Amino acid sequence: MKLELSEDNMQAFLIFQDEDLANPIDKAAIVKLLHEMDITEFNLNEGWQDAYEKFQQKVLEENQYLIAEGTPVIAGKDGWLEYFFETDVRHNLESDEHGQVDFHNLHFVQNVKKGDRLVELHAPTEGTPGKDLFANVVEVEEVKPASLPNCQNAEVSSENPNIIIAKIDGHVRLARSKEIVVEDVVKISGDIDFDTGDIKAIGSVIISGDVKSGFKVEAQGSITIKGCVEDATIISSADVIIKNGFIGHGKGVVHAGGDVITKHVSNQQIVADGKILVNGEIIQGHLLAGESIEAKGHAGNIIGGIIQAGTSVTAHCIGNTTNMRTDVTIGSNTQ
Repeated sequence: MKLELSEDNMQAFLIFQDEDLANPIDKAAIVKLLHEMDITEFNLNEGWQDAYEKFQQKVLEENQYLIAEGTPVIAGKDGWLEYFFETDVRHNLESDEHGQVDFHNLHFVQNVKKGDRLVELHAPTEGTPGKDLFANVVEVEEVKPASLPNCQNAEVSSENPNIIIAKIDGHVRLARSKEIVVEDVVKISGDIDFDTGDIKAIGSVIISGDVKSGFKVEAQGSITIKGCVEDATIISSADVIIKNGFIGHGKGVVHAGGDVITKHVSNQQIVADGKILVNGEIIQGHLLAGESIEAKGHAGNIIGGIIQAGTSVTAHCIGNTTNMRTDVTIGSNTQ
């Protein structure tokens, strides 16, 4: 029977052969064997008890047992940043109890209020050195501190120098440079579709592409859409601008607390507390305005649908030769 040590002198293994079964073994014998090798710093583990039981049964299932270990190093932890918003929204997919992913709720825009916590700096935690079986100190790896990131429209909290808070209402994102950015205007390059999900913003929204059918954009500020809007829902507490028209199958809705400006409208509904200005024709639309409705230009015809304005309705031509019913009401914006 003999002892073998691991390369780092942190583990001791009891090695024996079948002929060793003739010799008794107990805890005292193992401790004596350790001391004979000048091993002074050790913790006997369950391995020696396992070896003892096998000796008692005269059965050797293995030829070595881990019986003693030094004091292991307890690793420290580097300083780290705790974010209070999703830093990678593209992978934030939620599923229900049936495993179905809700592609409308992707949290593409993360809204924050002035004073909201954005990130907190945590100090590093020092580790604890260990000792090998010969009582030699095993040094712990040095921990590294972290630092607060740069930020835009955010600041260090006056109550806690390790916390950054938002300076304004808006949406927050983590830039590629790891800078925290808070903006009051959401700028989306591309379409509103399954890549973005629905959009809900505290400030204004600018969309460079289209808003696809079935999706929703909601903002407390203005909404500008440089493409077109299909059978989607657009809700703004201020103005809505649609550069390339609002065309669908009667399932689209635009609701604005201010004015609505769009290129043309077909089979869709617009409700505005202010004015509705259409730079083209209105076909089978349902338009309600607290103030005026205007279809501008030589193509500014109103054909079919329901038109209700608080003050006036202006168009190049209202009605059509096919007897398609066109209802126009002035002086009422009852919904």
